[in-house]
Amino acid sequence: MFGFLFGGDRKLSLIRELLEQRMRRSGYNDLEYRLEVKRALRDAGIVLCPMFLVLLIVIFFPEIVLALPKLLIAKFI
Repeated sequence: MFGFLFGGDRKLSLIRELLEQRMRRSGYNDLEYRLEVKRALRDAGIVLCPMFLVLLIVIFFPEIVLALPKLLIAKFI
């Protein structure tokens, strides 16, 4: 909002450039870093997608979750 007063866009671009320079000096390559982020997001998606599906089933079909204890107890008694 007040970027024009404090040079917001210019300041952000300078910060990005400084960060990229420091990463290059430390041995990080921008492309390698982006690939690591992609891998991390993919791994998180592999874990979170089944959890999200189970959550949707519990929300939209609660009678299934409530019926499971009755079915399991009847078999073991």
